[in-house]
Amino acid sequence: MTAMSREEVFQATKKVFGLYGAFFGAVAQEMGIEKALTLHMRAHEALGVKAGKGFVEAVGRQDAASTNLRSSCARATSASGLTRS
Repeated sequence: MTAMSREEVFQATKKVFGLYGAFFGAVAQEMGIEKALTLHMRAHEALGVKAGKGFVEAVGRQDAASTNLRSSCARATSASGLTRS
């Protein structure tokens, strides 16, 4: 298996998020936006907990202050190519 180029990763990610967006829209139409958001949040809760634990393990409990988390998230977001509007 060969590694994907940066452009291939970007295009694949764009397609996956597009598919998820279409699925989420269909769920929201069928069940209502509140229920769709509740299900989305529940599905991603474990990922958030896991990411938080990984951050604390990586930097140590003393350094895991909110300012460090905020700057780490900003760096990760910037590296991913996502930006705030």
